Amino acid sequence: MTKQPTWIQDYKYESHDVRKSSVLIYTSDQAGVRLDICSPQTVRVWVDPCGTFEKKPSYAVEEEHWEACDFQVSDEGAYIRVLTPGLSVRVNKSPVSVDFYQQDDREPISSQRPEAGAGWDESGAVYLYHTLSDSEHFYGLGQDNDHYGGSLDRRGIVRDMITGQKISKGRVTADIPVTYFISTGPQQKPYGMFVDNSYRMRFDMGNESQRYYYWRAEGGELLYYFINAPSFAGILEQYTWLTGRPSMLPLWALGFIQSKCTYHDWEETDNVIHQMRSRDIPLDAIVFDYDWAEHMMNFKWHPRWKGKSRERIAAHGLDGVNFMLSNAGPMIKKDSTNYQDGVEHGIFATDGEGSTVTCGHYGGELMDFTAPNIKEWLWPQIQPLYEEGIKGWWLDLIEPEGEPLNTHYHGGPKEEIHNVFALLNAKAYYEMQKNYVPSSRVFILGRSGTAGIQKYGTSIWTGDVFSDYETFAAHGPEALNASMSGISAWTSDAGGFISSTYDPAEGTLGHLFKNDSASQGLLFERWMQFACFSPITRAHHVGPSEPYAFGALVESSARHYLKLRYRLLPYIYSYHRITHLTGSPIMRALVFEYPDDPEVFDLKDQFLFGRELLVAPVFTEFTNAREIYFPQGRWIDYDYGHVYEGGQSAMVYAPQNRIPLFVKSGAIIPMVPEMGHTGEKAWDPICFDIYPDGTSTFTLYQDDGKTNRFETEGMYTETVIRCAELAGTSVTVTLDESNKHFTPSAYEMKIHLQYSPHRVDLGEIDLSRADSERIWEQGDHGWYWDRDRRILSIRFSTDERLHYEVNVTTGDPWFPWPAKPILVGSGAGVEREQIHEAYGGQTPYLYPPATLPCRIRAENFDRGGEKIAFRVVQDDLSGNSYRDERVNMKETEDSGGGWYLAGLKPGSWLEYTVRIPKEDRYAVTLRLASQVSGSLSVWVDERNLSGAVRFEGQGAGTWINVSNSGFILPEGEHVIRFQLDHGELNLGFLEFTTF
Repeated sequence: MTKQPTWIQDYKYESHDVRKSSVLIYTSDQAGVRLDICSPQTVRVWVDPCGTFEKKPSYAVEEEHWEACDFQVSDEGAYIRVLTPGLSVRVNKSPVSVDFYQQDDREPISSQRPEAGAGWDESGAVYLYHTLSDSEHFYGLGQDNDHYGGSLDRRGIVRDMITGQKISKGRVTADIPVTYFISTGPQQKPYGMFVDNSYRMRFDMGNESQRYYYWRAEGGELLYYFINAPSFAGILEQYTWLTGRPSMLPLWALGFIQSKCTYHDWEETDNVIHQMRSRDIPLDAIVFDYDWAEHMMNFKWHPRWKGKSRERIAAHGLDGVNFMLSNAGPMIKKDSTNYQDGVEHGIFATDGEGSTVTCGHYGGELMDFTAPNIKEWLWPQIQPLYEEGIKGWWLDLIEPEGEPLNTHYHGGPKEEIHNVFALLNAKAYYEMQKNYVPSSRVFILGRSGTAGIQKYGTSIWTGDVFSDYETFAAHGPEALNASMSGISAWTSDAGGFISSTYDPAEGTLGHLFKNDSASQGLLFERWMQFACFSPITRAHHVGPSEPYAFGALVESSARHYLKLRYRLLPYIYSYHRITHLTGSPIMRALVFEYPDDPEVFDLKDQFLFGRELLVAPVFTEFTNAREIYFPQGRWIDYDYGHVYEGGQSAMVYAPQNRIPLFVKSGAIIPMVPEMGHTGEKAWDPICFDIYPDGTSTFTLYQDDGKTNRFETEGMYTETVIRCAELAGTSVTVTLDESNKHFTPSAYEMKIHLQYSPHRVDLGEIDLSRADSERIWEQGDHGWYWDRDRRILSIRFSTDERLHYEVNVTTGDPWFPWPAKPILVGSGAGVEREQIHEAYGGQTPYLYPPATLPCRIRAENFDRGGEKIAFRVVQDDLSGNSYRDERVNMKETEDSGGGWYLAGLKPGSWLEYTVRIPKEDRYAVTLRLASQVSGSLSVWVDERNLSGAVRFEGQGAGTWINVSNSGFILPEGEHVIRFQLDHGELNLGFLEFTTF
């Protein structure tokens, strides 16, 4: 029977010693405590029952010797105080325990539990108990597959830290144990703790008691790092300094990665790539799943590829497509041509008696990545694949899946190696590629991982998850906790991997949500919206997984957000650089930036994408509106321009093809023109999307996106953009380039103004004003003011200068600020009946563009383009012409029924994107009701056609058809606007016919 643990508190202090950066505490027994001063903010605490302080090298912390920083040690009678410039540590004498204070020594940040703090038992397990304050909340601990719906705030949970897959509805599947967490601390004094132990662990974060939390490891050392910093970002920076900064990934890995289980041959693959390119859907990579090889895994192409791989990879590489291969797990089947050679070289784990062990879904023999010669044996087999052009590896089943209980490794017992197996697997592939091409960047997709894997070019994903909304919803909080655990590269199978209701009798439909293609398509659409704002964007499914596989509506929506992601690449890549330098991720829980706001402690269904963008995915089915909390600041709806003040919630419109996205006032967002893949064209011009509010800055980062020349040769450019607004008077934007290595030939700015611009100059040079956006687009320099959208567009060419200054003189406000939101709610928000009333009981859109001749119901206003679809003037929003979308919909009593747009007034207009099959004269008929006479003007691509459409007033509720005399429309896709110039009307539908 196991005895009760022995606690360090059972002993008393006897003496202490200072050695370089370490302080050693000796007790009345042989047990000792060692403090290593790693940095002013970080201290390693090592409690050793034997007092020898000897151990194996850490798997996560590669450098465990630190240069001595300034610190002081003093005997304060009841305790020994170790004081650094950023932290105060007290080692209490009787009983022995370790407490942490801020540098001022006033209040404890965290303390060992007085009754039982640090201890061990005869089984080899070690324990640490800390007191828990009422105000503490915890984040991190990796990715957890235990909790239904995921958990953001880890307080109150029990976390079993063991790598593995557990597929279950409402949970992510892959468990990624990272033994590190951030606490909000007592009285907004955050701290972090990293436990450097690879054995299976249990973290109880206040479940057993509200007075303490604890962790228990089944073996290894009682060793942890305590980090004190004033912010979550500062704590994460110290943690990734210890365990390794996230790698700079190749730029293509930040594009769209298309995957499926499985692409069978080059004919199928060629067609997928052709479809993506011909349909104008951005694409950067294709992944070949488990069965690409001749045998699992002999690293040779299966005969069905017909020996074409080298030529096809090269050909598609010219078109910007990169290829990744799955390893089908770190297992080699006994019938594989390289199995016996592996046995002879000793690269397999064994059963302790010399025989290999079988595990994994495919029943292979487990490779041992602790074997000293594993890379030397493996590299000659995968080198030919790199030479053929393979750019990345998908390391599947690396928990490792199905590892037998009797498994033995070269490097240590199974209990020690299991949790770090994925880390060692990724490290081997990373080092093999870096040894082969030292200047290259590595990208690996891993199904498991742990602390430190981020430094090996590895992104984790959530495993073989179910395709349903409950499982989809669990992804939000787990992504955010993974990012706060230092694993900033994170992704998921957009659309889910397999149906939770799988029925083989349904054939291929059995793989889909509800065994139904339409239901799967709607889920895929929502998941792709989320994926486009994930660190890594990827689609994968056991069945159809391409954006075009679910019909035109889903395809259009996916294309829209993929194109937006590619336009945002300068923003994403600049944050990727921040992640590499500091560990701070681009995907951030709101608590990461706003830890003092109690509303965000467990806010798990929305997140920040960088600091400037707020993303609110829709995780529920049949939803066209959702409640969103806005933190401190002013937030602008990216699509519609509504402004929301921080510190409150609002119900926001979220039709099926839109993910609510908001920009923080003051934001500067660099963007580039649309592209089909990340290497298609240079970032030229670069456009800065600016939302002035006081003074704000952004640093744009650029390099070649492929090599490590940014660190070996300084081949990168940083451009600091500053915006200063003096309300009602001026806006000044300055750009300061560090060099000309990666600068564009021209800059553009889209400045969202509250005040009308009068003059724009570039230093002392006046820029000319264009009369239309089209004229501005065709010029090399100048400006254009779109008063409806309230956007000032500016363009100018660059020269040898490194500094540019743009000055905008502004005048009167264009309309009252802020605009009212579509729907405003608090608490539980707006009821479905109110949403139904506001939107006519449906989600209106016209998508894709209608082909003429056709009839368009007026409520189906166009959301297919980048610009606004309509403007409606209303009494309570007089003068507000900026993207107001509160359209009055009412049920019509006209023949045919349906809905109509009510109360359109002079200044209201509607836009529709239409496809003209051939140039011809077309007539338009409007079904309308009006009590007064009036007229509409017709615009095509912002060009006013001659001849108004006039109508005569009729009695109330009388519907009439009004037609024009026809107008010429050119072939192609065009935007038609109907603008009410005089009168008032209700509009039912528009019908286009050939004249």
